[in-house]
Amino acid sequence: APRSKEDLNMFASAVKNNITILLKRLLPLVVSLELEGKFEQNERTAYNKILESISGVTSESSVIDDTVIPVTLKDEIKIIFQSKTWESVWANRATVNATDAHMLFIDELDVITAPDYV
Repeated sequence: APRSKEDLNMFASAVKNNITILLKRLLPLVVSLELEGKFEQNERTAYNKILESISGVTSESSVIDDTVIPVTLKDEIKIIFQSKTWESVWANRATVNATDAHMLFIDELDVITAPDYV
């Protein structure tokens, strides 16, 4: 049966929320694996921007909706996932219940963050 617009919007929100949950699980590994100082400057900037947004601390003192993070930080997410340093984080993903299947969300980030997604 065809899906309603409401169903499709709910699906899109769930997918975007999954990206944020993945980041919330993986980012603490940067500290526990002692990788903070190993990022290149642009990677460090991207990591800090994502970390700040996910922690809910913004310059406007407002909490960011989890479904907005992948859209507003798409470029930063791509930067850290392409980083050599991030390979160590990804290699330890099982310790935070992240699986290979989660990479589909990152591989399809441009599609998922497009305004007309689903």
